[in-house]
Amino acid sequence: MTEEVEKGPQTDASDLRRQGREAVEGPQATREAVRDVVMRALSNRSLEEGQVRDVVRSVLEGAAEAVPGDGAESVEALRQTVDGIDDALERAAMATKLAIEEARSQAAAFSEQDLRRAVDDLATLDRLYFEALASVVKSGTKVSARIIGDLAEHLRRTGTRTGAAVREALAALERPNAPHVPPRPGDLAHTARAGAATIAAIGSGILAGLADALGPRHDKDRTEPPEEDA
Repeated sequence: MTEEVEKGPQTDASDLRRQGREAVEGPQATREAVRDVVMRALSNRSLEEGQVRDVVRSVLEGAAEAVPGDGAESVEALRQTVDGIDDALERAAMATKLAIEEARSQAAAFSEQDLRRAVDDLATLDRLYFEALASVVKSGTKVSARIIGDLAEHLRRTGTRTGAAVREALAALERPNAPHVPPRPGDLAHTARAGAATIAAIGSGILAGLADALGPRHDKDRTEPPEEDA
């Protein structure tokens, strides 16, 4: 990754755990708060496997630490947490797809190896999500481990938004002569700032545009019913 990529300051693991706790304990709806934390953290990194894994695991660990006990409120808080992470990774998959399409349109600047690595990183997103869940099951408290384990098992049966987005993106990228779909104008500004950076860095820039478009919504009450899955 080149040094010219314009990024905000990266938050370390302890900061991300703190933000995960605050997302559960704060006034904003937990699902939205967790989604925003993960998206903004990923937008300050390149969307590579190791970076994504670290962010998701740290935020999930912090959220698990905030769970008060073994009750319905705890189950709901962690359910909204895993849904919020799923929402963020779904958008990361979309951003990575756009970055790959943008890189393909600038073939002189990116090698086939660059493109293959980006596609591989995209393909791992759903697996990384389940790995993070499994990691917290092993390291969390007895209560949080049980709840997250149950939620992970449910997601394996029903599938995740991230997995659906990854499959859709990979299918679109594999279609022969697939038309190039440029990012939105706001996203192009982030891409231009990335310059000759890696495709993963371009993806994080596009994700930053998506995060900015969401904007903070602190007026949401945390007891509001979560968003319905599409």
